Amino acid sequence: MNPPQIIAELPMLKQTQTKATKKYSWPAGETMDVVCPNCTAIVATQISVVRDDDLPLRPEDCERCNAQFEVYPGGKTVLVSAPLSGPPSESGLKAISFFESLTFDPNGARDWPFTTEVETLVTVAWLQEFEDGTQQFVDADQEPPHIYSPRLAPEALERFCETNIELYRKFHEMHEAALDRREPTPMTPFW
Repeated sequence: MNPPQIIAELPMLKQTQTKATKKYSWPAGETMDVVCPNCTAIVATQISVVRDDDLPLRPEDCERCNAQFEVYPGGKTVLVSAPLSGPPSESGLKAISFFESLTFDPNGARDWPFTTEVETLVTVAWLQEFEDGTQQFVDADQEPPHIYSPRLAPEALERFCETNIELYRKFHEMHEAALDRREPTPMTPFW
């Protein structure tokens, strides 16, 4: 029988940096007051960790407007994201409606292998599911929308994709660079 091992925990030694070795000159103190770049509220941002670890910036959130921004050593702030103000635009409403129509199927690759492969090959299109249960590959960001398949029931769409998989593979091969850049790439209907 092996005797129990005793493992001593050594305290973590923090490397101390002198002002000469620090790249970023954060002010002294635990916090620094900055102005939210979205709503101009004063935000007390915690800077002791970023100063001690000599980090170039600190991410921060504004509690008043829920904006997210970056804080830099001199007090400069850069807006990263801000909540929507005012009513959504027509394109915003269209995007909301479109994304509400999408369904994520975690078993899609197993249950619908050809439909999933076509979705991967066309990249710019989404598999849109309609209220009647039919589905269609659509790039709704374009006017008019680019269509990449007929509108069919899921089983029929899977059979359609299986029958025409080589056409989709050739389309992807011909337009791979544009599709990888998510550029609008219309497909001539063959169905």
